[in-house]
Amino acid sequence: HGSIVECISTFGHVEALVGRRVVVVRQRDDLRFEATVKKLVEQDGELWAVPESTNPAFQAIRLAAAEPGILETRIAAVVVRAIIDED
Repeated sequence: HGSIVECISTFGHVEALVGRRVVVVRQRDDLRFEATVKKLVEQDGELWAVPESTNPAFQAIRLAAAEPGILETRIAAVVVRAIIDED
């Protein structure tokens, strides 16, 4: 809440590199979409989208893993600028 991010689409424009913030889009089995901003990290040879929040409601997403209720998970954009409230 309160953060503003400027992103560039990964569709041929920019590469999502480990260590960058990315926009992860997931399509649920009810055909709705959800998007979240997380940091891209590599752990034990696998890519994860990891929240930078300490809120336990926000969980890491293993990008190559199938999840119940999720049809597709993909990186849609790379964050190039962020304005984040300091609370």
